[in-house]
Amino acid sequence: RFYTDQALRHLDVSTEEEGKSESAIGFLISSLSGGVSSAHLVTATGGMGKSTLCHELAIALNKKFQGEKAVVLIKAESLRNNFSNEFVSNIEVRSLYDLYDLHAQISNLGAMYDRNHFQLCVLCGRSVVIFDGLDEFASILQERFSVADFLSSIRESHRQMGRGQVILTSWNMAFV
Repeated sequence: RFYTDQALRHLDVSTEEEGKSESAIGFLISSLSGGVSSAHLVTATGGMGKSTLCHELAIALNKKFQGEKAVVLIKAESLRNNFSNEFVSNIEVRSLYDLYDLHAQISNLGAMYDRNHFQLCVLCGRSVVIFDGLDEFASILQERFSVADFLSSIRESHRQMGRGQVILTSWNMAFV
């Protein structure tokens, strides 16, 4: 394991109060177990361990949920390593599912959710989706990635049933 747990400053958007947790992974596991918010955005500069945090979080959540929930880790690094203009030329990402579908194609997943099944799993809180490198997805896909629509799809899925759980990491959010 190459992950060194770090403290995490967090903002409760409902109360606009800032807090601090001594364990980033502990805070995220606890937050996702409670199912209170639609998304958590983790921002940090390069080299701070966001990708490793995502990987370790996916492992820890799989152990915690033991099949009760699916944990889906989608990494921008996978897209970057398999990027070709021909492959992404007809791809448009406007929703959670669109990015999941792109991930499934790149990873050659044998079993994957169709749009309705994926959306139902997210709506009902039966899956936790972790997107590592939101800024990188936007950079790689450029005009083919609508960040506003993507974020709106997260908000909308949570608004409907209040159980969608998403983790996003980014170097910064200035691109939004």
